[in-house]
Amino acid sequence: MKFEKNNKYFTISVYIVVSILVTILGAFLLINFKLMGGYIATFVKWLFDLFKPLIFGIIIAYLLDPLTHFFERWIKRIFHKESVNRSWPTLFTLLTFILIVLLFTLVIVMNVRKVIGGGAIQNLQDSLTGYAQYFTSMIQNMDFATSKLPFLQNGGDLIGRVYEGINSFVNWLSSKGVDTLTNLGGNLLNLGLGFVIAFYTLKDKTKLLRIYNRFLSLIVPDKMESEVRDIGRDIDYVFSGYIRGQLIDAVIMATLISVTLMVIGIDFAIIIGVISGIFNLIPYFGPVVGFILAGLIGFIGPHPIRGVYAVIAVMILQQIDGWFIVPKVMGKTVKLHPIAVLLAIVIGGKLFGLVGILLGVPTVAFIRLLIMRYMGDLFNGEEC
Repeated sequence: MKFEKNNKYFTISVYIVVSILVTILGAFLLINFKLMGGYIATFVKWLFDLFKPLIFGIIIAYLLDPLTHFFERWIKRIFHKESVNRSWPTLFTLLTFILIVLLFTLVIVMNVRKVIGGGAIQNLQDSLTGYAQYFTSMIQNMDFATSKLPFLQNGGDLIGRVYEGINSFVNWLSSKGVDTLTNLGGNLLNLGLGFVIAFYTLKDKTKLLRIYNRFLSLIVPDKMESEVRDIGRDIDYVFSGYIRGQLIDAVIMATLISVTLMVIGIDFAIIIGVISGIFNLIPYFGPVVGFILAGLIGFIGPHPIRGVYAVIAVMILQQIDGWFIVPKVMGKTVKLHPIAVLLAIVIGGKLFGLVGILLGVPTVAFIRLLIMRYMGDLFNGEEC
């Protein structure tokens, strides 16, 4: 009996000591929040750099898995088999991806050769030289005018500062360009390793899923295991649909912008279209990059009025994309009504900025699936 009382007091003492230690640790973390945040960020960056090939491989495998699944079903249908080794579908997937990249590269190279053959590069160089000489002469005249008319002195200083700022920006851009090329070399190596990892991930998908299910069974209680699996499938369904929608939208916009700029007569039309389509994956960046590139190439070319046409055309295409193409494509891929897609983007942007814009649509689609799972099909099987 005495032992039981002492045991009770010992347990209380342990609770008190643990509570004090946790309180002290929490206070230390709060006081040194900025310092600990820096350590955590450094550790996360170190982990990311360490496992960068693996991360690239998983992302590539996730993006290419629908294409692998398509080839797998195609082989089953041709050879009338219930199951096939995923090595051939995976190989066909990677070859298809490489061919698409080579095709894009070939189109871009042909566009560049056409532009160079047409003397457009020389025209661009002449235009840039002419603008530089014009601004230099303007500053020299401003210096002369300020010596005769003191009230113009502030204007001359302003133009001088702007000119110096442009020079500083060009020098900074040049130095950053070297760093970017250096980092690009390292990332290309990681990307190459990532494709190797992606190949084995896609090929051994069934085995990896079996290992994942065993691991999930070990760490999740039996009562919750089925529910966790269902939620995981919902997350995969939503985000894979969202990624497919974004890629489809990027291809559509790259094609529309390229064709439109070619009709207008802008040099490097295909390159501008491809770059705009890629940046269109990031809301707000696509429109800005598109009309800046189109306007810049058009204005400094032999026919500056084409720059005006290009800017207007790209802005119109971006409005069509934002109000019609994105809601329609996303509505099909994530099973949301176009109005719900627009509201998700607008409200997400207002509340959480760029992150809200990127994750607004998949979040709303996931909430819809949760409602249907736990509250029944309130939407009667129609798009919400």
